[in-house]
Amino acid sequence: MKKNFISALMLAALSVPLGYAADYGLPEGIQEGNILHCFNWTAKEIKAELPNIAAAGFGSVQMSPLQRPDIKTGSSWHDLYRPYDLAFKASAYCSEQDLKDLCAEAETYGIKIIVDVVANHVDKTAGYHDTWWDSNGRVRWNGGINYGDRYSITHGQLGDYGDVNSEDAEVAARGKAYVEKLKSMGVKGIRWDAAKHIGLPSEGCNFWKEVTSVAGMYHYGEILDAPGPNASIIKEYTQYMSVTDNKYCNYAARENGGLPGGYGGDWAVNQSVAANKLVYWGESHDTYSNDEWSQNVDQSVIDRAWAAYACREGATALYLARPNVKGFNNIKVGKGSTAFKNKHIAEVNKFRNLMTGKADWFENSGNVVSVTRKDGGAVIIAKGSGQVSAKNGGGYCPAGTYTDRISGNKFTVTATTITGNVGSSGIAVIYGEGIEPGPTPGPTPTPTPAGDLWILGNLEGTAGWGKTPGTGVAMTADGSTFTAKGVKFVAAASETTCYFNLTDYVGDTWDDLNMNANRYGAATEGASIILGTPATIVKYANNVDASGCLSWTIAPGTYDITADLTAMTITVVNAGEDPGPTPGPTPTPGEFTIYYDNSTTNWATPHIHYWSKPTTTWPGAAMTKVDGDIWQYTFAEDPSGLDGFLFCDGKASGGDQTANCSSAPVNGHLYTGSGNKGAIADLGVYDTTPVDPNADVFVYLVGVDWPQPYVYIYNGDKYLEKWPGVAMEMVDGRWTYQLPDEYKNCMVIFSDNGNSQYPAANESGLPVRGRSMEFDYETRGWLTGLENVSSTAASYTVAAANGVITVAGAEGLSVIVAGIDGKVYRLASPAADVTDTAVAPGLYIVNVNGHSQKVLVK
Repeated sequence: MKKNFISALMLAALSVPLGYAADYGLPEGIQEGNILHCFNWTAKEIKAELPNIAAAGFGSVQMSPLQRPDIKTGSSWHDLYRPYDLAFKASAYCSEQDLKDLCAEAETYGIKIIVDVVANHVDKTAGYHDTWWDSNGRVRWNGGINYGDRYSITHGQLGDYGDVNSEDAEVAARGKAYVEKLKSMGVKGIRWDAAKHIGLPSEGCNFWKEVTSVAGMYHYGEILDAPGPNASIIKEYTQYMSVTDNKYCNYAARENGGLPGGYGGDWAVNQSVAANKLVYWGESHDTYSNDEWSQNVDQSVIDRAWAAYACREGATALYLARPNVKGFNNIKVGKGSTAFKNKHIAEVNKFRNLMTGKADWFENSGNVVSVTRKDGGAVIIAKGSGQVSAKNGGGYCPAGTYTDRISGNKFTVTATTITGNVGSSGIAVIYGEGIEPGPTPGPTPTPTPAGDLWILGNLEGTAGWGKTPGTGVAMTADGSTFTAKGVKFVAAASETTCYFNLTDYVGDTWDDLNMNANRYGAATEGASIILGTPATIVKYANNVDASGCLSWTIAPGTYDITADLTAMTITVVNAGEDPGPTPGPTPTPGEFTIYYDNSTTNWATPHIHYWSKPTTTWPGAAMTKVDGDIWQYTFAEDPSGLDGFLFCDGKASGGDQTANCSSAPVNGHLYTGSGNKGAIADLGVYDTTPVDPNADVFVYLVGVDWPQPYVYIYNGDKYLEKWPGVAMEMVDGRWTYQLPDEYKNCMVIFSDNGNSQYPAANESGLPVRGRSMEFDYETRGWLTGLENVSSTAASYTVAAANGVITVAGAEGLSVIVAGIDGKVYRLASPAADVTDTAVAPGLYIVNVNGHSQKVLVK
């Protein structure tokens, strides 16, 4: 009888929120939600307000710069913008531990932390900047800026500060190192101060290319007014970051009572900047703290302007938590206004978060504007309160009668108009019950990288590096997989190891190479290749300089090399060796079946779309319902050559889908995913035997040294007990909890009374599907099928020797051999008397008729 083997190492987190975040519905990405600017607040002050920030629906919090060691509560706000260095500097304002604690706590709510970074200048005063900046032309003094000249904008002095030489490779590397440092402490995004004063790659400056190359970080740049006389270069900035549009944003509150003049400004209308590359605001810290226009504008007007921007599709909107005083020299470091907690702010945020993926339509009807979201609802903003009639742009808001989420007043919507009484805030938010976030547009999978590929490095003869990049060694393409046999590496003089990376173009000179090639290399310089073990490939796009593409290292010798540009891995073995056994038996056409758990997506008929050997046309092939939320699909031909697959709702356009899975599926495995391009998770082998609905279901936990484990149990937005859940009981050497009947199918998270936990915060829980399950914390894996574990000695034996796991005496039983990551290497039901499985060294789980044990293969 087959049993589930469920991997605890998901491909990525699903959309179900965890722990504290269970009720907030915050978006996964920074751009998909709105940003609260906690201007001048200390890290500890922000941390204390996180529950209120989450309740107000903000997905992200922006901090002020962290680049001076002498900042404390009471310091002048503008001191923060005269940095000591382009690096983190601990202070009473924010120590390294303060920042780590803030980011960790924020993550439990689903909130992302953004740090403002000043990269254009450092403090000019001796003793108030790192002496590193005093040599090698790292700061230049070219005089004031002529804003009609782009070169002057990027090379002139901002005020009386010297201009940082952003074109210098060492300066760019210092900026990148700072981003990496912030990321290591839990920061998720960067706001770049005065971004237009730093040049672009087309202008000979690679600063932005370098600092934004740190994986997994969000970036937006402050671009005030225009980047120069040629405004179209804004599009080049958006290759690296989102951008602000202050000219469009400032008009609403400064000149029109909080109502924007149109759908978009110059960036969106004339320069074709995509909405998801725009950052809007009602006011900024500069317009308030620099004695500019907004310091004397009432908060209610600012709120209306912000609301008109904050409910859009794609663009994010920044809300300034104003200082509690006015005046450039009066504003100090410390906590400011908490107006963000007002109901009208929270309701606009909730609307924005709920309407993700739904197209928007902006209409201006004089003293009232409306932003409608397709098949969703509307936000109405007026210059005051009272009865209004606004346009139902595009007919996007479904006709009907609604209750304003802010005031409780009634609104009537027809195909063309929205009428009702706007409350005292001047803002109304309407939508029906049961609205679900829409899909992110674009169901087509990312194209497979195409073209030629060469190995460059310390190669034999003219192929190797020298004064030129060398001719390299050409690789043979098979789809997105490239191979080269018998590649000989020779160490350079005085070196004991060899360096290499990959390129899709071989240049005659280094400049030619770096200006025209896409290069592929290591995540860190000098990363050692372990023979037979895949190493990560990082892409370095063209125009990168020679130091930008990092190299792997390997001992001199002759090797066979395989690069997979879908999985982004490279595998090296000694020449002539097999890179390793192929997991599992070769599937027989017509007998390769996979399963999909539809409980999260709730599509009427799930479809599977796959590509490359074989392939389907969009939107793929319909799956067949098995039972409950489980659907199956049997391939008509061998799918082991697939480059990827995804699941979707079967609609040719305007539908919903998961993210791409860039590998072939595994026979017999159960997958699940979330819509709006959410990640796919492999839940391991699906047990096709019927579940006994009357059987008791337990969850067990072993392999922990926690004094009192807890288990958090939830189903969608329902949970058994609030975080951290319920205490487990030690029974017969295992921590144990019996699930109530209504939670026999659920998700679980184990924790040390809310401290250490698995899975981690913001990752999906582990699934339980109507059968008792045991989780081994040591191996991070389920040991499955425990309702059938026998208390008597087993009649079979399990042994490991010479890279082979042998199960003897198990004839007629079910045998599963799997890695601790859930990859199945043997699935035999019924098994032969002796079952041998060849595997690489490592830790494995052997499951025989529901009884699991760990086996170490040396």
